[in-house]
Amino acid sequence: MTGPALLQRITTEYVEVEDRLRLSAEVQGGPPVVLWLSQRLLVRLLPGFIHWLDGQGGPDASYSQLMQGFAQQAAQSELTPQAPVIATAAGSVWLVQSVDVGASAQMMRLTFRGGTGQAATLNLEAKPLRQWLSIVRGLCQKAGWPMDAWPDWFEAGVQTSGPKGLTLH
Repeated sequence: MTGPALLQRITTEYVEVEDRLRLSAEVQGGPPVVLWLSQRLLVRLLPGFIHWLDGQGGPDASYSQLMQGFAQQAAQSELTPQAPVIATAAGSVWLVQSVDVGASAQMMRLTFRGGTGQAATLNLEAKPLRQWLSIVRGLCQKAGWPMDAWPDWFEAGVQTSGPKGLTLH
């Protein structure tokens, strides 16, 4: 039995006709894959991401909020546009039905699971997670999805404009 595909680089886009996020991803040792992520599943994942990022700060809540805002701004300022990942006919396309989330002090491991046994893992350290969440938050705004799940400190780092189809390593 083989383990989940290891995602190397992703391009995240909002597709209006699907009303979902499309994650086009390069896979270690294989063709690119396309994963569809629903708003409902994303909203369930956000608290875990935010909680883990909150744990990266100090124990004082007000200090932590301020530092989170600075950390978010710093991560976003270091985000550089790259060529998007282009899915090919050889790759698979599937709807993410669940996500296993694991975390260590250094990174989060997201294992996306499909309905018929598909699985793909994405490992993100704090800065790449912040950068990806920045992209996701912007796409959620573009989609008109509720923004209640996003913390106030995230607002400080939000880009109002930027390149489309940003890619994350």
